[in-house]
Amino acid sequence: VVAGSGTARAGDRNLVLLHVVATNRYTVQKTLSGLSVTNLSSGGGTAAQLDAEISRVSLRVAGNGDGGLADLATDPLIGTAFFSGGRAPFTGLSQALAPNASVGLFVTMDVATAAATDGDQLGASLSAPTQVTFTDNTAVAAGWPLDSGARWTVDGMRSAQISNIGAPV
Repeated sequence: VVAGSGTARAGDRNLVLLHVVATNRYTVQKTLSGLSVTNLSSGGGTAAQLDAEISRVSLRVAGNGDGGLADLATDPLIGTAFFSGGRAPFTGLSQALAPNASVGLFVTMDVATAAATDGDQLGASLSAPTQVTFTDNTAVAAGWPLDSGARWTVDGMRSAQISNIGAPV
């Protein structure tokens, strides 16, 4: 599913990186136990610096039946993670998928206050079926990689990003 793109500022919260719809085609309930998101951020820094530009990644489920992420109070948070080595793993999940039903999953980010670099683009994907795990054997099918196309361009700088190291008297 296509997610929005736009401008992000240091300290922005809950920007959608990825929106996927999971459909259970089985005749029995399946339980999502894990999801590992790949960092697609680009810019002039090292991989570790690009990982640090996103301070937290959250996983939410569309809870009010509209399939969208409109209200953080009704679209529950089911996991949090952070990027390290280009991956953000959500483990210990227990998201039930009813037989022949679909659920919308949203990966959102908080932009780091001190580490976001002006002009960098922030993004994420699910790169392979091995990045989605269930509590029992479950076939995972999709057109890989899953990428909403959302790219957030860091715009500007905040005073919290500037260090005052002092000046000689």
